[in-house]
Amino acid sequence: MQLRDYVRFNSDFRDSVNLYLDLNKVDKIKSYIPTKSSVDILEQYLDAVLDNKQHSTLLIGPYGKGKSHLAYVTGGIDIKKQRFK
Repeated sequence: MQLRDYVRFNSDFRDSVNLYLDLNKVDKIKSYIPTKSSVDILEQYLDAVLDNKQHSTLLIGPYGKGKSHLAYVTGGIDIKKQRFK
């Protein structure tokens, strides 16, 4: 028997987001699948920025929960026009 007989790739795996290497890749923004909690976080963040309420944010969560992808999507939003670039 060979290793490939025992090991298989998970077909549900998605490419990770690297904030440095994926800069300016619109397909990464388009591939974002929002969850209820990420929409809530994004809404709170945008409200805080637009109202100039907070000057810093800390996003904490376990590996693979989409923190970098959410940050990438947030970076693709034109705050003044409130739309995606």
